[in-house]
Parts: sequence; C-alpha cells; structure tokens
Amino acid sequence: MSCVRKRGKSWNAQVRVSGWRSFTKSFNKKSDAIIWSSKLEHQLKNTSLPEEDIQNLKLSYLMNRYAEEVSCKIKSGITEQCQLRLMSQRWIGDCKVDNLTKNHFEQYREDRLKEVKSGTVKAELTLIQRVYKTAIKEWGYGILINPVSNIELPKSAKPRTRRLMTNELTTLISYADKQTNTYPLSFNLQLKLV
Repeated sequence: MSCVRKRGKSWNAQVRVSGWRSFTKSFNKKSDAIIWSSKLEHQLKNTSLPEEDIQNLKLSYLMNRYAEEVSCKIKSGITEQCQLRLMSQRWIGDCKVDNLTKNHFEQYREDRLKEVKSGTVKAELTLIQRVYKTAIKEWGYGILINPVSNIELPKSAKPRTRRLMTNELTTLISYADKQTNTYPLSFNLQLKLV
C-alpha cells in the first residue's frame, strides 16, 4: 500500500508491502511522489521475498561473505579480503543493511577522507558497491536499492610524474650492475634524464 502526504513544502511518499520494510522518500511535486510510490509498490509486489531475514543482517556479514565467496576467486583477492575485513570492523559494518542509506555512506566517506587519501576512499566505496550488487543480483537478498551507487565518489589524486636526476641514475646503474639478474641491463633500464 502506498500513501502520499503533504509535509510542509514537500510531498512525502511512503510504501508498505507485506514482507518488506517500509520505504519513505520526499519530493517537491506530488506527481513525482505518486509515480515513485506506485513504481516501487509494483516492484515490491513482483519481487520474491528474500530467502533470509534481512532485518537483522549487518553490512559486515555481507562484506565477509563477499570476501569468502567472491574475492578469493580473483587475482588481487588477498588484498581485497583484507580490505573488506578492515572495513567490516569500522562503524559502517555494525549497521543493519535494512537501515543503511546514502547518508550513511556519505558520512563514511567524510570520516575516511580525514584518515586516508581520496584514492583509498574511492576504492573502498567502489568495493562496497560491488558487495551490494552481488547481494542483490546473486545472493537474492531483498535489498532493492544500492545506497552506494548514487553517492559522489572522491576524485583520485593526480599521478606523480618524476624523472631521475643525474646522481640518482648513476646510483641506480651501480646497484643494477651488482645484481645477478639474467636479463641484460639495457633490457631493464630505459631512462630519461632531466
């Protein structure tokens, strides 16, 4: 059942369908609220109920399941598994999937940007986005919306361009000469001087 009400200057749409949590969203126009609520109600009625109860499901569970079932099959799996386990121990991992919204992940983004560089935060949010996508499409959890998909990801830092100085080239070549590498030095070392 869907309901649209005027709240102050905006229109509040609420959708309740048996077996699902209630969904609420605010709009500037009544017509937008009606379209959204009827579309979501139709989608909920035509989607099978989740196999597992997601009301008590925490994000940390999804992250750990993804680490065990998906990350282990890819080339950089060990790194991704460590990253998922560390993220699941943060405050976001303790949140119930049912309650998580775009605002939670925006707060997570801001908190992490105070600790690490933007590239790391972008990689973490992209990974959480993949966890959600897998939970929705492959594991059959009753999650309708991926809250991470619509947040603005931090921009990656510009890559550094650096050229060797003359004294660094000499040092590098002397260390390379001491190595017992079977490949010739010319094959490994193609450098430009400043």
